[in-house]
Amino acid sequence: IVPEEERHLVGAALDEIGYPYWDESENPAYRLFLG
Repeated sequence: IVPEEERHLVGAALDEIGYPYWDESENPAYRLFLG
């Protein structure tokens, strides 16, 4: 889990290395199984 104050750094770090990602925090399935 990434602390709230550091979450903005995650996307930048993943972009820098070219890692594909997308935000699933609003996905109902994500919330059901992992939230």
